[in-house]
Amino acid sequence: MNKVVIETLSSSENATREPEYRLYKRKDGQNCLIGEFKLPSVVSAKEITLDVGEDRILLESSSRGYLLDIFVPYIVKQKACTSCFDKGTKVG
Repeated sequence: MNKVVIETLSSSENATREPEYRLYKRKDGQNCLIGEFKLPSVVSAKEITLDVGEDRILLESSSRGYLLDIFVPYIVKQKACTSCFDKGTKVG
């Protein structure tokens, strides 16, 4: 009789976590939305994928287990968006 072995992976091994973040508008009157995302495990911007849609932000670092998929209450001009990652503060 052949035994069938089924391996079950723990859900925590493949779990993703939502990074801490904040979205705010600039105080100088410009029509600008700023997002800050804390990614303490990330070492380099190369580990991050960021997609900005018309009303959605999708940020992922699959190697570090981060996933953020949120809708924003504004219409975002995608071509005007920029991003950067600060290695010191681990904020993108």
